[in-house]
Amino acid sequence: MTLGKVGRDLRSLEDRITALETTWNEGDKKELIFSDDQTKRLEETLAKAFVAFLTSDALVGRINIGIDNNRGRKNTGLVLWMAGAFIGGAISVIVAVIIGWIKVKG
Repeated sequence: MTLGKVGRDLRSLEDRITALETTWNEGDKKELIFSDDQTKRLEETLAKAFVAFLTSDALVGRINIGIDNNRGRKNTGLVLWMAGAFIGGAISVIVAVIIGWIKVKG
């Protein structure tokens, strides 16, 4: 799975969510119910996209460049790793909350 494909998949997912929000705002709530299969596919797609992003060469390369540029500073690698872990955790919590909200409201 390439980073470009993940980007296209995320854009497609964003378009679907926007369509759902538009439908929600128009008051037609019957179309917002997700089946268990659809919810499972959504969770799997988001998980794959998240893993692909975290393991992408672009992200790893950018972190390595930051570490190389700041080689003289102590604990830079640890700080970057902690920031990445925090951001990754925050994104996963946000995604889980969104999926949970969709399940509850659906």
